[in-house]
Amino acid sequence: MHHEQLARAQETLAPLAQQRADLETASYGAGRASLTDVLGALLDLAETKLSILDRQALVTRDSAKINLTYGTAS
Repeated sequence: MHHEQLARAQETLAPLAQQRADLETASYGAGRASLTDVLGALLDLAETKLSILDRQALVTRDSAKINLTYGTAS
């Protein structure tokens, strides 16, 4: 389950958050968006990246538990 959530976050959520931040920044440069919009998009991007790190930690923790419980396939 954690692997699927991590993959979705890396493949879908992060690129969308990056795209939104890029578009808001470009809109601000063109005078169409406010600084608040840009900062909101950048905050969402940072939160998405933190969420990915949390999910990576869960996957790593699960892997460690499995290895400690069942050993490694050697």
